[in-house]
Amino acid sequence: MSATSASWTNAASKPCAAGKTKWNYWKLFNLAIDGITSFTTAPLRIAAFAGCFFAFVAAIYLIFIVLRTLLYGEDVPGYPSLISLILFIGGVQFTFMGILGEYVGRIYNESKGRPPYIVGESTKEKK
Repeated sequence: MSATSASWTNAASKPCAAGKTKWNYWKLFNLAIDGITSFTTAPLRIAAFAGCFFAFVAAIYLIFIVLRTLLYGEDVPGYPSLISLILFIGGVQFTFMGILGEYVGRIYNESKGRPPYIVGESTKEKK
């Protein structure tokens, strides 16, 4: 079944038969996070790309700070270069955590034993 063959129907919701629900917003939020992270490694890939972006921006900032210091001098020596190095190292760490998470996510997906695809119907003649 593909997503294009889905359809909608109207249904009236009934009040809870057993009293009040035990699900609060925090539990619902955790369920949503589990639903997002259980079926895809996209958040891990986004983390790796974000880390690359932060490392790139920090490297550009570091080059800017070094050039500005060499050309014009700097009022507070050490602070801008320290901040840019911290940002760069944080971006690199974020990148490698995303890459490591991607590997762990792929191992997790393989351990589920799910088939790579599901056949909805076959074109072979039925016997």
